[in-house]
Amino acid sequence: MNKKSADELLHELQSCQIELKMQKEQLRQSQLQLEKSRDRYVDFYDFAPVGYLTLDHQGTITEANLTGAALLGVERGKLLRSRFAPFIASADCDRWHHHFLSVLKNSKQSCECMLQRGDGSHFNAKLDSLCLKKDGGDAMVRIVLTDITESVRAKDELRESEQQFHTLTDAMPQMVWITKPSGWNIYFNQQWVDYTGLTLNESYGHGWIKPFHPDDRQRAWDAWQHATLTDSIYSLECRLRRADGVYGWWLVRGVSRHDENGEIINWFGTCTDITEQKKTEEQLLNSLRQLGEKERAKTRFLAAAGHDLRQPVAAAGLFIYALQHTQPTPQQSELIEKLSQSMTAFSDLLTQLLDISKFDAGVIKPKLAPLNLNELCDWLEQTFAQTALEHRLKFHLYFSTSRLLLVRTDIGLLRSVLMNLVSNAIKFTSRGGILISARPRGDRVLVQVWDTGIGISQTHLPLVFDEFYQVANPQRNREAGLGLGLSICQRAMSLLGSEITCHSRSGHGSVFEFSLPLMGEQREIERQQNPSTGGTSEISVRGKRIVVLEDDELVAAGMISLFEGLGAEVRHFYNAEDALQHDDIVDADYFIVDYALGGELTGIGFLESMQRRQLTPIRAVVITGETSSQFISSVANSPWPLLHKPIDFQKLAQALRSPPDRP
Repeated sequence: MNKKSADELLHELQSCQIELKMQKEQLRQSQLQLEKSRDRYVDFYDFAPVGYLTLDHQGTITEANLTGAALLGVERGKLLRSRFAPFIASADCDRWHHHFLSVLKNSKQSCECMLQRGDGSHFNAKLDSLCLKKDGGDAMVRIVLTDITESVRAKDELRESEQQFHTLTDAMPQMVWITKPSGWNIYFNQQWVDYTGLTLNESYGHGWIKPFHPDDRQRAWDAWQHATLTDSIYSLECRLRRADGVYGWWLVRGVSRHDENGEIINWFGTCTDITEQKKTEEQLLNSLRQLGEKERAKTRFLAAAGHDLRQPVAAAGLFIYALQHTQPTPQQSELIEKLSQSMTAFSDLLTQLLDISKFDAGVIKPKLAPLNLNELCDWLEQTFAQTALEHRLKFHLYFSTSRLLLVRTDIGLLRSVLMNLVSNAIKFTSRGGILISARPRGDRVLVQVWDTGIGISQTHLPLVFDEFYQVANPQRNREAGLGLGLSICQRAMSLLGSEITCHSRSGHGSVFEFSLPLMGEQREIERQQNPSTGGTSEISVRGKRIVVLEDDELVAAGMISLFEGLGAEVRHFYNAEDALQHDDIVDADYFIVDYALGGELTGIGFLESMQRRQLTPIRAVVITGETSSQFISSVANSPWPLLHKPIDFQKLAQALRSPPDRP
């Protein structure tokens, strides 16, 4: 066996010494790390946010960290070997005793109780206890002690707040609810329970949908989903079932509450009883429907009455025209003139009925044009001054001359309104006078018609613009009119974008007024001339062929007598179907057709058929006794003139002379 040399042994010894030093250094570093870990553990243990206590099986404190000693208000040295029971408030002693015994048996328990510090002050604590079993020795209890005073205080405040909230909401007349964004209900007040008959447990969750009327449930849920997605106010009128099964109307409204991130926490809302409001609304709607039906019935009555009255009046008028073209004696001429005046008055009354229908049908369209009101002043002077003088009334006009009064309006409608107002003023004024004024008021001009007549009492004043309403004509004297004039004026001013109003005192007179917008003063005034009639309205029919379609015998006889007396050749048919069987009528010079005939074709349908047989436009006039707004609107686009019975011969002649609007 080879023996190592002394150098080799020395080298090995040195290596062992170096390795030993390294192991010692590693051991020293490990000890340092252990001491640091132990110090950290001690620091964590002593200065933890909760207290740590260790009790033996008899309840004596054997170990405590600094936090635990601080919570109990006793130095750690004095705390050790002290019993823990004296730190329990007297009210919770039984709870602590039961808790301690349970921990020793079941290893782990928690409880909350009131503790008393060394200085006598109290605090709420939570005890999380764990039993530590020792082999061959007695059990030990480790306690984690947490001060929950602030938490308990917050809970108490929350509980008190909830109690106050419940007291407040239970005293409210509305039903109050709180719901999660998912629609999961978490609160209803007592009113909900009393009304629906559902307990709070039955209403929790999605039970809130149960009292809704079956027809309203899906609508309520859809509105809920929409409000949640858009974070908008939840609002819905719906029916809810009462405890006795009767449904009532409620307005359900809710607003969302948000957290610090803007997310919806819950919804707070109310249910307000609107059953009586709904009943009132329904009664109002029924009243409006009944009023509308009465208005339609009145319109139908006027249309039917107007049609039936116009037939004999039209015939009488035609006979009068025929008589005027005979050779009457002077006495007969006087009688014919009086008869003509009576028929004219009657025709004027029927025309007013027709005007109402035209306004209601929307056929009348205002044709706006510039107008210098000074020209209107001249027209009023020429039209009414002599009439006022004959009634021994003063007649004054006051139109501002310091400023140009240029308006844009429909001259015809404006004149018809003033004609009616001034005529009424003269009619109902027995002494004094009439004043008509036009004065600028800012960017408008105020037009007023004053009188010193009988006036209108405050009782009757709100009704003067109603159809057929007359204050001083209980006997319905036809010379006083039908009571339609002011209603027509009101409709006309509405078309002109204005409103006519009345101020009056019984026995002192009245003033009717309206305003019109002024135009700019820079524009050059274009004087409006009266439209030319294009010559006389008479028409020569001698030797002309005229086709008359009329199913009323009296009107037909009057038409035939009139035109044959003027030298025309007249062919009469009762309906369109018979007339179309005669091909020779296509070359007639004029066609006068009633709209409503005995057959299937109307007068306009007949004319359209005749027009298809000719290359040039035919000259024709459609006559009718129909005055309903629906009818007037339906024939507004007819290419042939439409005249209403009774027919004025001069208007008929002018209409026959005019070509149709289109072939």
